[in-house]
This record gives sequence, structure tokens and C-alpha cells, in this order.
Amino acid sequence: SLADSSESSFDRGYLYKILSVGGIVRDIKRNKSGNYVLSLKGNPGDPSSVNCALDSLYNHHTLSLKPGDSCAIRGTCAGHLSDIILVDCIIEK
Repeated sequence: SLADSSESSFDRGYLYKILSVGGIVRDIKRNKSGNYVLSLKGNPGDPSSVNCALDSLYNHHTLSLKPGDSCAIRGTCAGHLSDIILVDCIIEK
């Protein structure tokens, strides 16, 4: 199917690669492990986003980022469902 071919194409290009992404913070949550997960807005009109699980080094700090802030994140691509997922992320700026 078309969805399968686009997913395998995505995986070949990005899966397990280190990516830098920039965007506007949609929301900030903590996952079950206590890590912060930032959701970055995608293109205007596009409901998808990039979910960035921050490295555990951020767990014991209050993040200076808040929803609406612009930032750049670097992390390892762990795949995508409706959103792209990055793990072990660091905040670049």
C-alpha cells in the first residue's frame, strides 16, 4: 500500500539517525520514566508534530522552555506514527 511504501521510505531515510529540528513548542509533558517530552508544532495547517523525549540529564531541572517558545532540538529518530518521534534529545538553543 501507499502508506507502507512511504513509511519504509521514511525509515530508510531517517530511522536511528541523529536529526536537528526546529519549531514552536506546542506542549511539554513528562513520560512514565520522568523524562520531559516536548511536542513541536509542524507546518501551519498540518496537525502532525514532532515529539521529542529529552535526555534524562534534564529530569532534575526546571525547563526554561514553555509552550509558544521557539527552539532547536537534536535527537535520534525512533520512527513515526502520526507524529515523528525523537529520543535522547538535547536542546540546542
